[in-house]
Amino acid sequence: MADSIDNIDLTVYGGPTEIDLSVDFGTQGTRGSRTWAGNGDPAITLAGQDIALYDWYVNTNTSQTYYSWLYQYVLEVGNPVWTPVLKLNPAQYSTIATTTFTTGSTTITVPVKNLTTVNGVVLSNFVIRYNIKNANPVADAFTVSLTGTYPNQNLSIVINGVSYNGSAWSQLTGSQDVHLFISYLG
Repeated sequence: MADSIDNIDLTVYGGPTEIDLSVDFGTQGTRGSRTWAGNGDPAITLAGQDIALYDWYVNTNTSQTYYSWLYQYVLEVGNPVWTPVLKLNPAQYSTIATTTFTTGSTTITVPVKNLTTVNGVVLSNFVIRYNIKNANPVADAFTVSLTGTYPNQNLSIVINGVSYNGSAWSQLTGSQDVHLFISYLG
């Protein structure tokens, strides 16, 4: 015959039935959470809109210097302003240029319009990286200049190089592949 239990005290443990979250630090007020997009300067494009501090804006006007830049509405010296924060799609160009070295030197010409449509580019805004494909170690240096005028302006890259064959250094000659990657930060 089975024993019967008449009085059972059962306690079930689990998560709390209520959570009280209170934050007592930091600046009070609403935070910006909207992201805007428009055709031009956000100070003009969003005039009359309900803008909050820390809102975001993307400039979609392809003819402006700050095209595709992300702006944030922040306080600067006590005044709210739209500040460009970062470029969403930096201008980049890459290629494998097969070029001919003559007595250790070659020139690679890249049309500026392959990187940007901005008139008045600044040479210091170009970031140039390259690697010369060679079976032997290569030591090289380069100089860069802008040639021509807008819209037919070119980036001229002069590369000087030597290779080491295991016993001596000699100037690069003949056909070489140069892996080229250029960014424009303007």
